[in-house]
Amino acid sequence: MLACTSACAAQIHAVLSDGRAGRALINGRPVRSHAEATCIQHSLAEAGIAAVAAGKQSLYATGEAGELHILLLALLHGGDDGRRLKVH
Repeated sequence: MLACTSACAAQIHAVLSDGRAGRALINGRPVRSHAEATCIQHSLAEAGIAAVAAGKQSLYATGEAGELHILLLALLHGGDDGRRLKVH
């Protein structure tokens, strides 16, 4: 069993390394765009495989980041009755 898992991990490592170096191929052609990488990420998700892709969108521009910011402000200024926080 260990040989199978090692071989699987080695293959995944090779594909990810090729992707970082710009050598990854899907159906014989390179993955060049963010849109293509996003399609691959969605296909992996449909197969039940979690994947994170480096993107051009800022992590801080997400809705979750905004909600976390509001929560942290509320915690920071919890005793300040003069300060009102807008809750979405």
